[in-house]
Amino acid sequence: MEEYLQVVPSEIEIINLKMDYKKLRRTIRTTSLGKTSEQ
Repeated sequence: MEEYLQVVPSEIEIINLKMDYKKLRRTIRTTSLGKTSEQ
């Protein structure tokens, strides 16, 4: 049971990292689109 409790936080961290990565990609995409539309 203790081992399971140790695994859970890392899984949550991985999920959070994936979510942050998606947000980051989306932000970069919108930023680059904004730059190209300005020109």
